Amino acid sequence: MLESSSSSVKASWLNLNPKIHYGEYRDQRDGQIYKTVNIGNQIWFAENLNYATDASDSATGHLEFGKYYNWAAADTVCPAEWHLPTFDEWKTLAIAVGSFDSAGKYLKSLTGWESSGNGNDQYGFSIVPAGYFNDGGVVKMGEVAAFWSSTETNDKSKAFPWYFFYNSHSATGSSSVNKQLGFSVRCIKD
Repeated sequence: MLESSSSSVKASWLNLNPKIHYGEYRDQRDGQIYKTVNIGNQIWFAENLNYATDASDSATGHLEFGKYYNWAAADTVCPAEWHLPTFDEWKTLAIAVGSFDSAGKYLKSLTGWESSGNGNDQYGFSIVPAGYFNDGGVVKMGEVAAFWSSTETNDKSKAFPWYFFYNSHSATGSSSVNKQLGFSVRCIKD
C-alpha cells in the first residue's frame, strides 16, 4: 500500500515504485496531489501532469497516464514554482542516473510496457508507456513515452521532445517534432 496524506490512492500512483520514499505536492489550481522525487540536484514530478486546461490544447488523458498537451499548453501548464524542463534538464536527468544508454532502464516503471520492456524504476521516476496524441487519438500506448521539453527549434513550429521506448533502455533526445502533437508533461522544480 502506498503511503499518502490523502485518503485515496490515485490510479497513477499504482505505477510508482513501492520501495521509494516520495515527496508530495498539492496543485492549488485543482487540489490534485502529485508524488515528487529527487534525482541528483533536481526535483521532478514522479508522475505525468493531469491538469485540465481551459483551452482545446490538451487532450483527455488516461487516469493512469495523465493528460496529453500540445507544446503551447505544455510550456505554461506546470503549477507555480515548477516548469516544463528544458532539453538540457532532461539531459541532466539521464546523466544523473548513469547515461543516455541506460536511463530508460532506471527510469521506466516496473510494469505496463509491451514485450517485457519494463524498467527497474530504481530512482522512482516511474515513466509509464502513455503513448502520445496524434490525429484525434492516442497512438503507441504501451510502446512509448513522449515528453515535451521547453526547448524550441529555429523553426518555431517545432520543439525537441524526449522519448522512452519499450524495446530500448536508452533515453532519446529526439530531433524536432511538430508542436501540435499531444505529449506528456513532467514538471521540474524551479
